[in-house]
Amino acid sequence: MKPSVLSALRRAAAVMIWLAAAVPLGVPLSAHATGLGGSLEGRVSQSDMSETYAMSMTLDGGGGHIRYPSAPCDGDLQFIGTDGVTYRYKEHITHGDCIDGGTIQMRRRAPGDDTAWIWRWDAEDVVVKGVVHGSGVSEMK
Repeated sequence: MKPSVLSALRRAAAVMIWLAAAVPLGVPLSAHATGLGGSLEGRVSQSDMSETYAMSMTLDGGGGHIRYPSAPCDGDLQFIGTDGVTYRYKEHITHGDCIDGGTIQMRRRAPGDDTAWIWRWDAEDVVVKGVVHGSGVSEMK
């Protein structure tokens, strides 16, 4: 084989070995996972503020929309993945002066209960969290 082809094959094999080691057995890859669908709302608290504020979001499997009425800010959500328990979304603020690019993590407050979710947002040095309530929330297939 030519040295360039052999080198490319070695690189591909190294990437495959790295991926196999990086993904624990039994944990689904999130590239093909599906997010949640439905609506959620609630009051959340921010680590650098003493008061709570309202948040609402709608999800459609691959993403959705989020709104902070008191800021006022809103934006789009992009589904990142799930491990089967926690659902992750990347937030992109499209209107208002809120921090852009945060990651939202959501998990059921109690197993099997789709009406109450532990909601957490992280970006920079700020954490926002709370329990939000949903209607019609389920995993999209």
